[in-house]
Amino acid sequence: FLSPNYNPSDFVLLHCPICLQIFSDPVVLPCGHSYCLACIGKTLVKGPQGGALMRCPECREEFKGLETLRRNFKLCGIVEGYSATVKEEQGPGAKEEPGPGAMEVHGPKEGQGPKEEKGPGAEAAEERSLRRGSWQQGLASLGKQQHTLQQAQTEASQALSETDKCLFMILLLDSLHLALNPLELTFNPHTAHPSLLVSNDLRTVRAGPARQPYGEHPERFSSAPQVLCSQGFSGDEHLWVVEVGEGSMWSVGLCYKSLPRRGDHSRLGHNNVSWRLQWKNRKLTACHASANVALGEHAGGPPRRVEVALDYAAGSVTFHSVKGPREHLHTFKTTFREPVYPAFSLHSSTPESWITLQSGM
Repeated sequence: FLSPNYNPSDFVLLHCPICLQIFSDPVVLPCGHSYCLACIGKTLVKGPQGGALMRCPECREEFKGLETLRRNFKLCGIVEGYSATVKEEQGPGAKEEPGPGAMEVHGPKEGQGPKEEKGPGAEAAEERSLRRGSWQQGLASLGKQQHTLQQAQTEASQALSETDKCLFMILLLDSLHLALNPLELTFNPHTAHPSLLVSNDLRTVRAGPARQPYGEHPERFSSAPQVLCSQGFSGDEHLWVVEVGEGSMWSVGLCYKSLPRRGDHSRLGHNNVSWRLQWKNRKLTACHASANVALGEHAGGPPRRVEVALDYAAGSVTFHSVKGPREHLHTFKTTFREPVYPAFSLHSSTPESWITLQSGM
């Protein structure tokens, strides 16, 4: 976990960037950004051939339809926890504060008769007054929320006298940061086989035109053309997405750091310390402990974007194709006993043979 010393203004991240209100049924896009399901649905436009085309309003990355989106369960829990905490602080009988994007609707109150007719100038002045009052009310509401968050931060900083409520706020801040700041995976160049070329930003690996003059390192693969990520996981739930080059043959999976670095048993899936999904010779297979499972020939071509979902405690790792309609590919069930690291391999040497790490959680 990251340090809990966050500014209370971090809680504005609980508001949807589109409607500016507390998230309602949040979903996460393939790029890692989150929105209300109803809000992101309103950004739908029709493509040139009449198909649905959607883009992330923040980074403009395309995605194909609402059916490809996953509900952001972590963010749902955070919003519910935050709302419950604010309600508890306000006490019983307190009225719920309007969200920062809320606008008061003005009209004749019950029991009042019809308004007297007024001239255009008087009506315009009254409208301006009503809008000014609505904006002032919104600013006052934001001021109250900021004051509440500042109080929560002050209480959480008193480590020697933390109450259960303060501990909850610290965990809430940690979870909020993890949920709204996508995981940035990077390749570990010390593990890369000499036939693989790692980019300067450590986000892409491709088949090199010649063997790379890498120095010797105890973590480097010398037999199989493989590479690991620098980040490992030993608990919680994590998700990451990789994109693969068209026409390339590849393996995507995870392994323990104790995976052998040379010999036939160093290949992903051909031992009891690694799990992998592979596209090779127009066949999709899954393998662990050398038990190969054929998943079909996929005449339409290989998955181009693969999502890997790890639930360490539950002992599961699930693969989905998320390029176009979301498709479940395979799930491994096991009991993890060591930290696991994302692992990759390229089995072709064409210029289109590459793997790029996308954002994760």
